[in-house]
Amino acid sequence: MTSLKLRNFIKRIEKKERQTPASRAKKGHVERKKDYKVRAEQSHAKERLIKTLTQQAAQKNPDEFYHAMENARTHGGLLVSIPTSSPLEDPNDAIADVVLDATARKLRKEYEDIAMRIPGKGKTKHIVFCDDKRIDISRRETKVNTKSRLHGNARVDPDDLSSASTDNLNQDLTSITGKIEKVKQEQVRREAQRSACKTGPVYGNKDEIGLDSYGNKMYKLRQKRFR
Repeated sequence: MTSLKLRNFIKRIEKKERQTPASRAKKGHVERKKDYKVRAEQSHAKERLIKTLTQQAAQKNPDEFYHAMENARTHGGLLVSIPTSSPLEDPNDAIADVVLDATARKLRKEYEDIAMRIPGKGKTKHIVFCDDKRIDISRRETKVNTKSRLHGNARVDPDDLSSASTDNLNQDLTSITGKIEKVKQEQVRREAQRSACKTGPVYGNKDEIGLDSYGNKMYKLRQKRFR
């Protein structure tokens, strides 16, 4: 164990590559065998690929069809592929969609919670089942709703208390409604941008005429002259 520790403190001899001899300096740098093997393997792989592609081009059927032709075109005898993108090609787009959906759900829940706290807005009808017809449900609910509440040394009517906070709740509803509208606009904008990417760019002679409401470029095709 001690010898291992001492060996780490002893300075080791640095192994240096031998220099190119002066007699063959005019022929270039001396290449190591491992570098030559990598270069030779890459060269042979390139030769095999060229040979395979040459055979495929010679044996190609002109009437052959494959599905990649749907997203490709020829221009001047050269094959030009049309760029297509799926909605989930970029992971950042998928993350942004998930965040927008979560934000929309959170805002809708906040809107419903605040709407239930506003008197007379979020109330729903309910059915009460009772065996005795002499019980007046409406009168009983009126007594419960008009019961006074103690605040400090004075008794305050709950109707007066709710009227003071109703304005604040309405303001909160207005702000949340604005946020929900902004989230919807962002979702619509992303959906329009995604659909535009699916259709692909417009090819041909065209002029840029401006931007649409979502910030995407708009083009107008030039009219062809008939001779």
